Amino acid sequence: MTEHELIGYVFMGTLGAFFLLGLPAYYFLRKNRTLAFGPPVLGKVATWPLQPLDLIVASGYITFFVAGWKLSGSVDQKEALSKANAWMIAGNSLVMLMFAAMVPLVMFWRIRPEKFFGLNWPKWRWIFLIVPCFLVGVMVVATIIMTLGWQKFVEGNFGGDVQAAVQMIKETQDVALMAAMISAAVIGAPIAEEIIFRGYLYPVAKKYTSTWFAALFTGVLFGVVHMNLLGLPILALMGVALAVLYERTGSLWAPIFCHMAFNGMQMFFMLFLKYFPVPAS
Repeated sequence: MTEHELIGYVFMGTLGAFFLLGLPAYYFLRKNRTLAFGPPVLGKVATWPLQPLDLIVASGYITFFVAGWKLSGSVDQKEALSKANAWMIAGNSLVMLMFAAMVPLVMFWRIRPEKFFGLNWPKWRWIFLIVPCFLVGVMVVATIIMTLGWQKFVEGNFGGDVQAAVQMIKETQDVALMAAMISAAVIGAPIAEEIIFRGYLYPVAKKYTSTWFAALFTGVLFGVVHMNLLGLPILALMGVALAVLYERTGSLWAPIFCHMAFNGMQMFFMLFLKYFPVPAS
């Protein structure tokens, strides 16, 4: 079994769990209209503006991710990235942001998107407290997972190939290309991914299943779509944590800033090791 096939099985298993548990829950909630259209029982993320239409739109997003997974299996990622330039990376980032912008457009006629997403600026002391705690938590969890032997398992069974994008940042000397990739990773990707996963897929899944199932489902889906088996458990748990953070604060800004900080930390360490490599022992 290849790494790509294993990720595919996790992907399809996650989708299967959502539909097997989600659709009966949807049927039950439709029969009990008080539950279906009442305020959320837990947390601050609103679900009342969502309609059956949103299940279709959410399924469209998931279908897009499945198509991306299938396409990635037939494309040589290293060869594709070797032909990339700064304009291509910037264009891809813009397309992803436009793809995410479909969510506010879907919600526009029912409720103001900034109200639905809780895009009121949280108090700055919360941000200064939440972001460092989140980064420390991710590093602790990552250390535990690697200590338990996940890295050895992946490298022993699927090889230890470095992600093509990471390898490109390490090797390229094109400043414009490097700046475009860092901007996409630190700014574009966190905004687009948080709007899609936490801003939309999470409340849709929450409305028709439960808070914790929705957090787990969108977290695993978030980890899988990154197509990185080594980082899958870390990214999945990070996705769950971001959903919980969104639920507790009621503002999408909190997971966006945490996501930006996480990606920024990764970029910092990659660039540090690029220009100040650790001497081999």
